[in-house]
Amino acid sequence: MRIVILEGTVEEISQTISLVPAFTSTKVFSMQEKTTVEPPPVERSQEQTEKITPVELWVRVLTRRPPLSEPLKKALCALEPAHPEWLSSKDLQMTTGYQPAQLAGMLGAFGRRVSKTEGYEKGAEFFETSWSEELGSWEYRLTESSLEALRLVGVT
Repeated sequence: MRIVILEGTVEEISQTISLVPAFTSTKVFSMQEKTTVEPPPVERSQEQTEKITPVELWVRVLTRRPPLSEPLKKALCALEPAHPEWLSSKDLQMTTGYQPAQLAGMLGAFGRRVSKTEGYEKGAEFFETSWSEELGSWEYRLTESSLEALRLVGVT
């Protein structure tokens, strides 16, 4: 959660937040006037408002930046033939040659890549995850849509 304090009249603050994209979903409460002002609606282009399929989203994720790192490719290539079975984080560590913290960092970076891709909606998952009490580690597998996207893009 982020709190930003701005001083000014409700009108001045409303004008200011309409200029800053990060504030477009911010409500403004004026202590002086004891009123709440909703931010102006964000105008979106036709392309931004169109819903895309999960496969289209994952293709965007996989292709929107420079090539995927080799360790990430190795992990994806290990998950593809295992589908629909689960692979443990220990399996992915062996595949990538990464230590636990390095694997977590790589998957976190991939998560940021996913969440920052245009068309991403909260809750969309590239991987399914599950905690295995028996193994004492996380397990991963691809979703059907991410598997299809990997095959379309040619990562695996």
